[in-house]
Amino acid sequence: MIKRLLIDIQVKSGDWKSALDDCREVVTRAAKKAIEDQASSFGSVEVSIVLANDTFMTHLNKQYRNQDIPTNVLSFPNASGEIKENASVHLGDVVLALETCYREFDESKYLGKFSDHICHLVIHGVLHLLGYDHETKKDAYEMEGVEIKLLKKLGIPNPYLDG
Repeated sequence: MIKRLLIDIQVKSGDWKSALDDCREVVTRAAKKAIEDQASSFGSVEVSIVLANDTFMTHLNKQYRNQDIPTNVLSFPNASGEIKENASVHLGDVVLALETCYREFDESKYLGKFSDHICHLVIHGVLHLLGYDHETKKDAYEMEGVEIKLLKKLGIPNPYLDG
């Protein structure tokens, strides 16, 4: 069981408050659920969530992935190698871009709310910090399964089903 969980949320840019009035609560709830479910053997866990805009995200995406476009979420894992049971760890940083997140939500057939979409992206980002990826079909299927399970625990519909 996690003894201490710190979720540091920073609003760097973008009008998150207007788009999602309770953005801090939504982000905290999603990150907490992913960490408690997937990293319960850690002693102390810290994670940073950065709420940004497309300009900020484009800069990061270009710098770290050589792609001069915004993306919805980027994860920057801090831990390397296997983490020992009851260890204290800073998992890393998750960054979300408001305009891209909203645009893809608006264009989707997803039946949920914008807050559901943000929960999904936070969970997705945190899972990357915990070592999940979607580089192969098998890995993507596994990661999506964990996302769906965690979202269900939060009462959020499966985002991979069309509405």
